[in-house]
Amino acid sequence: MVFSHQNQIKQLRESFKKKLETSDEIPAKALRSVEEKHREALAALEQRLKNDWKIELSVEQDKHAEAVRSVMERHKLQLKEVCCEILMQSATHFSRYSEPVRRQ
Repeated sequence: MVFSHQNQIKQLRESFKKKLETSDEIPAKALRSVEEKHREALAALEQRLKNDWKIELSVEQDKHAEAVRSVMERHKLQLKEVCCEILMQSATHFSRYSEPVRRQ
């Protein structure tokens, strides 16, 4: 009977040891699961930030391009106005000092 009790005690110890090992694995598994979810969330956040940044960059580039076009158009108009003024002044100046052609 003593032998039987010793075997039962041994089995109970082994069973308890296995349960302890299993219970030690549970927090580690939970931690790995949390870490994996955290990595996934960070990756998703990073991707979203990159996409948002690309959109914002594109918008800013479009604004810049439009501003450049606007400035170029204004300068073209100003250049045309200056050229017209110069042509008119030179025509006026030329007509003052040129002699009219007389027919005989």
